[in-house]
Amino acid sequence: MLIDNLQDTLRKLHERCATHDAQLIAQRKETTRARETLEEAAQEMDAINFEKKQLAAQWKASLVGVSKRDDALKAAEGALRDQAETRRAVESETEGYKKNIREAEAENEQMSAILRKVEKEAEALTKDFEKCRTRKEVRLVPIRYVRPRSRVARRSLRRAGVLFFRAL
Repeated sequence: MLIDNLQDTLRKLHERCATHDAQLIAQRKETTRARETLEEAAQEMDAINFEKKQLAAQWKASLVGVSKRDDALKAAEGALRDQAETRRAVESETEGYKKNIREAEAENEQMSAILRKVEKEAEALTKDFEKCRTRKEVRLVPIRYVRPRSRVARRSLRRAGVLFFRAL
């Protein structure tokens, strides 16, 4: 009995030892798988951190690009405002020129009307002058005949000793 008991105890201890060995092998396999999983997780975390750094660098580059584009937009808007102001100034100046042109045209029309009036008056005066010249020439015709005769008469009177006052 004692031997049976001891054999039975030995058998149970062997079974327990076998069970413990099996458990140990299973735990070692599980530990190996856990380590592999941890290594994979660590590699994934490294990859994620690397990608995170890349994304952060891209983000910074994007911010710099956005800042530059924002500056360019502000510059373009400023140039656009300046051009609009210049356009308004040119339009205002153009309106001033148009007003001056209208005033000059009105003054030109007035001057043209005065010129036409003066030309008509000059034409009328020329006609009156021509009429007066014609009348003068008509009146001078008899004097042309009278003058030579009056000279002859004056000579005769001088010879005769009569004083003659010149009437003409």
